[in-house]
Amino acid sequence: MEIASPMTDGIVSDWDATEKLWRYGLEDILGAQVTEQPLLITEQIWNTDENRKKAMEVAFESLDTPAFYIAKRPVCTLFASGKGSGLVVDIGADIASVTPVLDGLTLFKTSKRSRHAGTYINKHIEALLKASDFDLTPRYLVAARQTGLEPGEKATEYKKRSLLAPVTASFHDFQVSRLIEEFKESMAQVQDTPYTDEAASQAGTDVYSNRVFEFPDGSSVEYGSERFKVAEPLFKPRDFLLEGEELLEAPEVKEEDGDDDDNKDDSKENGKDADSKDKEKGKASKGSKDKGQDGDKDKDKEKPTEKSAATAAKELKALVYTDRTQGPFTTTGISDMIIDAINSCDVDIRANLANNVIITGGTSLIQGFTDRVNEDLVHALPGYKIRIHAPGNLIERKFSAWIGGSILASLGTFHQLWISKKEYEEVGVSKLLEKRFR
Repeated sequence: MEIASPMTDGIVSDWDATEKLWRYGLEDILGAQVTEQPLLITEQIWNTDENRKKAMEVAFESLDTPAFYIAKRPVCTLFASGKGSGLVVDIGADIASVTPVLDGLTLFKTSKRSRHAGTYINKHIEALLKASDFDLTPRYLVAARQTGLEPGEKATEYKKRSLLAPVTASFHDFQVSRLIEEFKESMAQVQDTPYTDEAASQAGTDVYSNRVFEFPDGSSVEYGSERFKVAEPLFKPRDFLLEGEELLEAPEVKEEDGDDDDNKDDSKENGKDADSKDKEKGKASKGSKDKGQDGDKDKDKEKPTEKSAATAAKELKALVYTDRTQGPFTTTGISDMIIDAINSCDVDIRANLANNVIITGGTSLIQGFTDRVNEDLVHALPGYKIRIHAPGNLIERKFSAWIGGSILASLGTFHQLWISKKEYEEVGVSKLLEKRFR
């Protein structure tokens, strides 16, 4: 069989596979009658309108649900924590994102996201295991392991499983990735302070304790500081780039892409500048020659101010992504993303965000992850009280959006938000997106 993911960058890219997964989960696993119950799905904040339209079409036309709604993942995660405002740090497989939420509304322009998440760490672990000169033999190929081997001794006499038919490359890669995931869950660890090769060589086993990882074929290898090093790219990706990896730069934003409101503000400011110029010209003409010269000097002083304001406006627009699908992917560590997101928000809400940092996602379960984030934030934001909320339960940490969505859908006040199939047929997808999901 072929193994493939229907998701790309956290949003659906293969709707045929997604529809089958929905049916399998809802009907076969949960035993739900989709034609009789409303359906709530969660989405990333950078989801496209095309995907939203397709989700509605699948829900109403294929699954034939009576009512439907799309909720933001960060908002649902906050509901699972019993909060309405906070900073949601979601470290998943493909994407790591930091999203400020204020009273149930996501602040998109100040949110951050990066591709340096769980899968990225897996690549570093794979490089480490291959460098150990041990074969990454997945469990499905091993019938019986070789016993009695010392750490560092390679297995050569394990019993291989005989397959009735050849497997696909995607299936084999998936099984290898499961072995890498096992290493990440049992071996990888984050240190309180940033990792460096120099510090690791000086600290020795007192700080970087050794652990033995046993491969499916029976061979085992002892790892010390290496298991700390593979997790460090979550926090310092620029210092641990993979071979051939390039730093991401912010996309260039054209001047005409700005919002109408921005243009109005610019025109108002230009009008004020013009009025001030006229007044200064009048003062200069009434005064003496010396005063006129002073007036000319004042004009000369204003010119560079206008240029710097225009330059500042252009730089500001380069930081604002008007298209949700184009950014802001960055090569920045988790802690720096959190700090940048807090500092990008209004001063009045920064303290509230720092006091309500919600950590979720399977990759955040790496040992020491939460402590490292707390240490980085305390040092970078000394004026704020840092409080991190991270569920200790594995299920709650991995599926907080699902839990929050179930809480949200069960509220009596939420019932008025459902989109009925009748409304879908009468109003149409485009108008529903414009009115209900902006």
